[in-house]
Amino acid sequence: MIIALISVGTIGVALFILSFFMNDQLKEIEYQVEQLRISSLQDRYLINNKMKVLEEELLSEPLDVRDYQKDQNTSHWNS
Repeated sequence: MIIALISVGTIGVALFILSFFMNDQLKEIEYQVEQLRISSLQDRYLINNKMKVLEEELLSEPLDVRDYQKDQNTSHWNS
């Protein structure tokens, strides 16, 4: 019984010491998630800027509803 406890204790201490030298995979995953978050925020920022530019271009032109209605009527008759 004493031999079993000593061997379990020795194995436990050895594994505890070994755990300090093992490569921590959780840190790698956290780094990858952080990089993914940063790249998605950059993409979102770029898309928002492009949307603002498009909205400004579209809103700067006067919109004539009659032209749109003519296009709708002619496309209906051509179908």
